[in-house]
Amino acid sequence: MLYLHALRVNYLQHTGVPLGHAYYFPQTVGGSSMKKKFNNRTIVEAGMMLALAVILGQFIKLFSLPFGGSVTAGSMIPLLLIGMMRGPVVGITVGICYGLIDYTFGGWMVSLVQWLLDYPVAFGTLGLAGLVWNPVRKGLVNSRWGQSLLAVAAAVVGIGGRFISHFLAGVWFFGEHAPEGVPAWKYSLGYQASYLVPEIIFSAFILFFLAHPLMNFMKKRA
Repeated sequence: MLYLHALRVNYLQHTGVPLGHAYYFPQTVGGSSMKKKFNNRTIVEAGMMLALAVILGQFIKLFSLPFGGSVTAGSMIPLLLIGMMRGPVVGITVGICYGLIDYTFGGWMVSLVQWLLDYPVAFGTLGLAGLVWNPVRKGLVNSRWGQSLLAVAAAVVGIGGRFISHFLAGVWFFGEHAPEGVPAWKYSLGYQASYLVPEIIFSAFILFFLAHPLMNFMKKRA
């Protein structure tokens, strides 16, 4: 580190850039931006949302399917919310953490690729809700209806990404469980839809009404 610092100072001296600026470049490229995303408040909020998602997803299930998947009491909502509140990077990170926790509660692993698709990737995609919500978080959408509709879109995109990931895992690794004469893709499509469509509908419904209060909370918090 001292060697790199000496090189940077030597370069700045020869280019005429004030030495005081030597400390800004590395921070803006990597360290500072990541610290900003994962400051103390973000870590606390992420931990709370993760804990709430685990409680709703693992202990309050309406019904479960034999090869994984269940309809829950809105367990995806906290994971969608953290992405909407803190952006896609934080949302994806928290989603991946949830996927790892979900696997420990009796998950399936028939291959590494299947495990990645069904757990870290599937739940990590919930953070994509933060991309959809970006215009609201940046203050570009101020109407109540606009915020509510984007919240619905965030739920569809986030859980839709999870749907696609589970669907691919089902086609590639669980096709043998399909009834005779039923293609693997149809079996996987129906299997995933049986529990994720209700999750999408319920999450979108709740987020539709939470969108405006969420935006007000974010403004007061800032």
